Amino acid sequence: MYYLEASVDGRTVRAKYAVVSLRDFEAGTSTRWFHSYLWARFAQPVGKLYLRDPAIETRVDRALATAVLIFVARVVPRLSKTFTATELWHRGLSLTYRAELRAEKTHRTAQLVELAREAGSIRVELIDANQLLQ
Repeated sequence: MYYLEASVDGRTVRAKYAVVSLRDFEAGTSTRWFHSYLWARFAQPVGKLYLRDPAIETRVDRALATAVLIFVARVVPRLSKTFTATELWHRGLSLTYRAELRAEKTHRTAQLVELAREAGSIRVELIDANQLLQ
């Protein structure tokens, strides 16, 4: 994991990033990996800066979509029968953060969910778990 900080238009912009092969990225965002490190991280809103060609973009998009499906499939059984998207993301991020060796502040998951909601990356509505698991 690397950290980058730069000044853009008088604001400090920060990014954490990792370098991983496309093959490992696809494996890590699939059911082939048990650990949540990649699929949970990439189920969250993400931006793509550069993709070499449309075939690579398709593979990346497929891996990102699969990461979301795995996240939902692994979190839904740990929720009540009905829940909101906010509850899904907050609970899922809390569970996956606890599985990592880094110390993330407890309120950080709520912050991430709220930022994504404000950006329009997630919708807040009631979800029926039975519909997701069918």
